[in-house]
Formats: sequence, structure tokens, C-alpha cells
Amino acid sequence: MFKYANSPDSNNGLLIQMTKYCYSNAACLFCQCNLCQELLYEGKASWYNFYMLYILGGTARSGKTLIARKIAKNKGIPYFSTDLLISSLQRGAPELGIKHGQKHISKAKKLWKFAEPLMKSFIKNTDGYLFEGDGLLPLQVNKILKEYPDKAKSCFVGFTEIKRKDKLVLIRKYEYLPNEWTSKHSDKKVLAMVDNMVDISKYLKSECKKYSINFIEVGQDLLVVEKKVMDVFFN
Repeated sequence: MFKYANSPDSNNGLLIQMTKYCYSNAACLFCQCNLCQELLYEGKASWYNFYMLYILGGTARSGKTLIARKIAKNKGIPYFSTDLLISSLQRGAPELGIKHGQKHISKAKKLWKFAEPLMKSFIKNTDGYLFEGDGLLPLQVNKILKEYPDKAKSCFVGFTEIKRKDKLVLIRKYEYLPNEWTSKHSDKKVLAMVDNMVDISKYLKSECKKYSINFIEVGQDLLVVEKKVMDVFFN
């Protein structure tokens, strides 16, 4: 089944959600009525696979959360961030040693014990979900893609090419956002973090290539990255 989200009701102007069955579960079978065709033509109706788990991984400060929130809003898809899982485990089970600020690979390996069953639960028990976070590795995500080839899609985002000072400017640009922890650090400290994030991005890019997972390079225009992520998930 595919869900059409954010489609205005022609009778009362309210937002409604329309559903339509797609028996091939591979392509959207748009309704041919005049109303639906007009909505689709004008870009007022969008769709996503009703039973798909969309996994968005990548390094910190790559725009994952901003992109995930926009997709969730535009497509009507609920989404879950690994930040919530990490915060819960850090506070509720500190003995596990899972916390924010850990090295990427170490954190991802510890977190997978909890992230993997959560992903499988979303696939088996929900109507579709967007799973986003930096505590994921291509090797891990590939296991989900192999086990559920028709029910999961994924891509990773990162930055291997942008100049470090340009990235600093972009990070400072979004300091107004809630829980933006980089605002507490000096430019020198953040630049050191950027260097580490570039190294992580290079590792993720290499691993994505190994497992044939899309890796999307983040430049100075986040809208370009958002479009590429949308193309991977919905085209």
C-alpha cells in the first residue's frame, strides 16, 4: 500500500490522507480521476511506500536531522532518531557505556544491540518509518537491507570534500537550533571536530561503496542533499 500525504480535501479544504493499494508493491499506481491528477500535477500530493523502513545514517553535523524532519513533515512519515535511544540508555542504563560524544564506530557497535531489533520492530509492526542517526554503520544497515530487501531502503550522508572553514561557517549558521551542542565550543574546538567528522565521512563512504549503499556528499547547499536523499528513498 502507498500513502498519499498532505492532499487537500476538495470539499472542505482540510488536509486528508488518501490511501491506494499497489499490488506490485514496487511502483505507485496513481488514481486517474481529475482531482488526483490535478493534485499530483501541482505537486500538492506526495507518496511513500506504506510498509517501508527508510534508514538515514551519516556523520554528525551532516544535516541528517534537518532532512529527516523535513521528509517527515512533507511525506507524513513518522521518524525516530538514534539520539533519543542514546540519551535513554545513557541515563537509564549507564552501565552499558553508551553515551553521546563517544567515537563513532565504538558507539555504533554498542548501540546496534538495541537499534537492530528496533528497526525490525518498525518493519514488522508499523506502517512505515524513517530511522535516522549517526550511531549506524553501513555493515550493520546492510544486514537489514539483505534480510528485508523489499521493506527497507537506506543512504548515508557525510562530507569528505568541503573545506573545513566553510563547514565551520555552516555549523555556526544552525546554532539557533535546539540542543545544538557545538554552540558551546570555540571555533578551534569545532574545527578539530570537523577534522574528525571528515575522517568518519571517508570511512562511511568507503563502507557504503563496499555494500552498495548510496553515500551522498554534503556540500554548502543542504537542499541539494535533501533532494538526493528523497530520490534514493522515493524514486
